[in-house]
Amino acid sequence: MISSHSSPRRIGPPKALWVAVLAISWIFTGVGCTDVPERTGDTRTDLRSSDPLIRGDTALQAGRTRDESAIPELLDLLYDKEYGVRLNAHMALILITGQKNFGYLALDPPAKRSAAADRWREWYSSIQP
Repeated sequence: MISSHSSPRRIGPPKALWVAVLAISWIFTGVGCTDVPERTGDTRTDLRSSDPLIRGDTALQAGRTRDESAIPELLDLLYDKEYGVRLNAHMALILITGQKNFGYLALDPPAKRSAAADRWREWYSSIQP
């Protein structure tokens, strides 16, 4: 698990809340639909797909598997135009890094989301060698 140098205390929502949020995000991204386009099989490529269903579903998968290599693309997806994609990317980042949300809410107005997404980027840059 990635952590900052100061090893902040991890405080997270109850597991039931995570399950509810993931269920809602599946609805918004169409997970489970029979018309989900084919993926390439490469997580980083699929996170850059032009199809929001692929981006959103792949973000969820990256979070479930704690795929640290997906963090750069997940950070990009915090700026995505699709709500479900942004939500899934944010959830994945929290699951992978164990970090707080830096004030990010997928439904916030673009300027507020962008400022919070920038804080995620700043944090990630601060822990890179």
